[in-house]
Amino acid sequence: MMAGMVSGIGDRIRLRRQALGLTQKELAELVGASESAVLAWEKGRYFPARRQGRVEAVLGISLAGEENGTPLPPIDPRERELWDLLTSEDAPPDDRLTPAEAWNVIEHKRRVKRRTA
Repeated sequence: MMAGMVSGIGDRIRLRRQALGLTQKELAELVGASESAVLAWEKGRYFPARRQGRVEAVLGISLAGEENGTPLPPIDPRERELWDLLTSEDAPPDDRLTPAEAWNVIEHKRRVKRRTA
């Protein structure tokens, strides 16, 4: 299910980029990402969480969840597990994070992981 949702976003990114006459390299430069990152977004491998606002602004589309405007969960199984723990309705209200706050935690963990790798 998750892959289909993200793939749909990838298709929207690709179709809108093409409609604007942009190459993957040009989009990457405009949003401050690598060309391989744009390819991964379009293939549905990754959600452009850190660049979401820039991608939305450049392409003029929303990458948020369709029903309520919240960011979509990550597709990586380990990140999804963390997301579920952070945003679970079963979590005590004081410990529950919004989807946007959960993405901030996941992005922080990604940065720490890259520094230690």
